Amino acid sequence: MQPLEMKQLKEQIVKYIRAKILKGEYPEGFELVQENIASELGVSRMPVREALQILEQEGYIERMRNRHMRVVGLSRDSIKAHGRLLSAMASEIAVMMFEGHYGMARLNNAYHTLRAAVQSGTGHETLVKLEKDVHKQLYFDGLGTFVVQQYERMLTSFWMLAEIRGSYDPAQGHVLLGEIMACLETGKPQALYDGFRKYYDNVIEALIKDDSNE
Repeated sequence: MQPLEMKQLKEQIVKYIRAKILKGEYPEGFELVQENIASELGVSRMPVREALQILEQEGYIERMRNRHMRVVGLSRDSIKAHGRLLSAMASEIAVMMFEGHYGMARLNNAYHTLRAAVQSGTGHETLVKLEKDVHKQLYFDGLGTFVVQQYERMLTSFWMLAEIRGSYDPAQGHVLLGEIMACLETGKPQALYDGFRKYYDNVIEALIKDDSNE
């Protein structure tokens, strides 16, 4: 297998296992055995091992004494920390985008697409995906591959949880995003920091509320 194909396969396996964890199909304490996952997906053990290493770094799983992995689970604190870190990263990137005039048209287009979907009564899952797409526009060429990859990885897992859990209201999130977009017009850093913190705290509250009802 070519290196590029192997990398893509590894990323697909990461997404597959991460989704299983977020959906609760791999519950807290569930033991992940490389051989079983490889057999289930019809792949070799190597990309599975590499995928598990990534998920361990992300904090979704932990290594056991028998060298297998088990699911750590998502606590209220971990969801809160995840959202707060995303808020900090997003606000810093947004400030740099404004200062350098990077990608603002792309960001505006994504937001207007979301707003039109909200107004037309689009369903929850699609709205969450469109909302995530707005956040995916927070990048520019000079940001660096490592930073972009880390941001996108955190973004993907956080918003996958929002897609799965129905208590988050994208219509309300769209309103708060509108306030952030207005702050971007003025370019006041503190207003952007406050706006992203308010926005992500709203998402966190919804996800934690859903978690407490399970």
